[in-house]
Amino acid sequence: QKLCERPSGTWSGVCGNNNACKNQCIN
Repeated sequence: QKLCERPSGTWSGVCGNNNACKNQCIN
């Protein structure tokens, strides 16, 4: 699964099917 990263550089969680953080997904 892909992790999501906030603009601040801190981990915010994982990208779910709802693509809540799709713009911040990184491998």
